Amino acid sequence: MKVLAAIFALLLPAAPAAAESGVEAMPFLKLDAGPGPAAMGGAYCAAGENAVAVFYNPASAGLAGRAEVYLGHSEWLEGLRVESLSYVQPYGHRLTFFGTLNALFSGAMKKYDASGGVLGDFDAREYALGGGLAYYLGAGWYSGAAVKLLNQSVDGSGGTGWAGDAGLLKKWERWSAGISVANLGGSI
Repeated sequence: MKVLAAIFALLLPAAPAAAESGVEAMPFLKLDAGPGPAAMGGAYCAAGENAVAVFYNPASAGLAGRAEVYLGHSEWLEGLRVESLSYVQPYGHRLTFFGTLNALFSGAMKKYDASGGVLGDFDAREYALGGGLAYYLGAGWYSGAAVKLLNQSVDGSGGTGWAGDAGLLKKWERWSAGISVANLGGSI
């Protein structure tokens, strides 16, 4: 258990350190999935015991006491919108399965040529479809992992890739602590 926690602690700063502005695929995955997590500035790794929490820490699915569905919709400027869906299904005392879907739709945008002439409209779409499980390890410890299919398309071209999430959570009576890594994968 201590080895697993040490590995997470070492990997946690690696993703932001490796990221370069403007060259990351799927940046919409950094947007908050629900009003509770957004109100907490995204600090929801150990806070949630509901279906939206799996977007922040897959181990948190183990805290769900019953089957639960989360549906989220966010409107942004210029017709940009984000849709979120998750489902959590406990299976016995120790195991919980879950599925997630995050999607971003840009709405119509103008396409220009090199001289500034309007060529028409285009749109951009991105989604992450995932599934995973959480397992109760005992003594208030939960672990979780998820795999996601990522897809991005802009004006008829795009790409597909895979990513994974992993998390660990410790629950006391009134307190909880968690650690997770998200969206680790190859390039799109």
